[in-house]
Amino acid sequence: MKTASFAFVFTVVLLDVLALGIVIPVLPILIEQMAGGSTAQAAVWVGIFSTVWALMQFLFSPLMGALSDTFGRRPVILISCFGLAADYVLMALAPSLIWLLVGRIFSGVFAANMVAATAYIADVTPAENRAAK
Repeated sequence: MKTASFAFVFTVVLLDVLALGIVIPVLPILIEQMAGGSTAQAAVWVGIFSTVWALMQFLFSPLMGALSDTFGRRPVILISCFGLAADYVLMALAPSLIWLLVGRIFSGVFAANMVAATAYIADVTPAENRAAK
């Protein structure tokens, strides 16, 4: 396997997971503040945000895979990384819960790049190093 290719994919996946790890502890507090300080209302919104993010990732993973098959793995991964960066700026500047929800929707869409990243690893791994039956 090419070391540079593996380092590229590892860095992308690390950034995705790191961004998610930063959002998880901050998002409930931010939602609670935006929901007027109501913990019960914030819990409902956190559930909605989590469900929408996972649903978008579930729905867009096949599309990301198809796009990476058509246009190449690297361009799809890079565009999704830039999309995630723009999305996190949008969420940082979100003036309301609706804008924050839109940001989480885009985050779920662009976080579906894990499909392209794993396919990229499979592409650069020699056949003799892959799992066998």
